[in-house]
Parts: sequence; structure tokens; C-alpha cells
Amino acid sequence: MISAVWLKIHSLFFIQYDIEFENIQILTLFYSGCIIILTYKLLKEMYLEKLAFIIPFLIICFHPQLVLLSGSANNDILCFTFSLAAILFAVKWYKEPLAKNMIYLVIFMSAAVMTKLFGFVLLPAIFLLFILKFVKAKNNKHQIIKQIILFCCIFFPLAFFWPLYIHIKYGTPLFLVSGQDFFYKQEQGLLSLCKDMVNIDSTDFQTIFIIDRNISFLIAILKSSIFGE
Repeated sequence: MISAVWLKIHSLFFIQYDIEFENIQILTLFYSGCIIILTYKLLKEMYLEKLAFIIPFLIICFHPQLVLLSGSANNDILCFTFSLAAILFAVKWYKEPLAKNMIYLVIFMSAAVMTKLFGFVLLPAIFLLFILKFVKAKNNKHQIIKQIILFCCIFFPLAFFWPLYIHIKYGTPLFLVSGQDFFYKQEQGLLSLCKDMVNIDSTDFQTIFIIDRNISFLIAILKSSIFGE
């Protein structure tokens, strides 16, 4: 949606479409900068100092996946940005359970899910944090319950707004996940665990991407964790 507005603004200046599309990288570069700032704030919020602060901050700043996504033209990095903002306000809320922190948390959490269904992976951790805070609360358990209800009342309508809109307007199935291409041969079902671990070829190291063959799950994990592929 943000990219669509960005392209619409470009069209007002009669810019060629291929240049408009390439300029989406300005947005993804901005998102990557936001991730660095949010990481700094999150680490400070957790009272990390010296090496405990420097090492994770350097990992985020120079992580290959962040570098690649900063020049991409998809919404993966936007989902990461919203997710990191949600984590930041989850920590803030746990330390200081105010309605303001809860509202910021649910807005960023909903935005992450609306951007990409991958944002759902945070939901179990967020609810676990709610339960932990409720158990540890002594005199304000009713306040915690009210804020959890507030989270649910805002999260579900906001997070499901876009899939419902697309479903109603275009008939697209809810939570549609595109299947693999017919020619994509990444299928490990017929290989044993031992054979899969040694299913390594020199061509696997010629590119950072997962190529069109039954790649070892160890190589797949390595490429996914470093390059997001």
C-alpha cells in the first residue's frame, strides 16, 4: 500500500514506470535505517551495555540480509520493521504496562501482519509475555486483563482488514500462500536425514540463492539465516 502511494506520487511528475519501480528502493532503504534505529532503542531499553550492546547491534547493522533487503522491491523489510517496533513496545509495556504502550504495540503488530503473514510468528511470544506479566502482577491484574482485551479488540480487525478487503473485492482466498512453481524441485520428502545432510554440491556455493535442485537442508538453513533466501 505504501509502495502504491509512492508510485502514485512519482506518476504525478510523469516519471517512467521502470524508474518509478526502481525508486521503491528508496523506501526499503529507509526501512532498513528504521530497523537500525529501532534496534538501538530496543537494546537500550533492555539495559544492555558494552559488549552485550555492541555485538548484537553490529550484527544487525552489517547483517547481509538487511543489506540485501534494503535494495529490494518487496515488503519483507517493512514487515521486519513493524515487527521490531512491536517488540520494542512489547518490552516497554512489560516494564510499564500503560495503555499507551499497549496501543503502540498492537498498531505495529497489526501492521506487521497486514504487511506480511510472516508477522504472525510474533503473536505466540506476545501472548506469552501477556501471561507472564499477568502471573507476576500483584495488585493490577484487572488492568492487565483490560489491556489484553484492548489488544484483541484492535489487533484482529486491523490485522485482518487487508486480507478481507482483497477477498471481498477480488475473491482471493483468505491467507493465500502461493504454491511452488512447477519447475521448482526443492523436495526433500524422499531423502533420509543422513542423505540430506550430505546432499551438498559445489554449485550450492556459486550463488547466495537456493538454486533449482534438492539442496541440503543445512545449506538451506545457512542461506536462509544469512541472506534471507
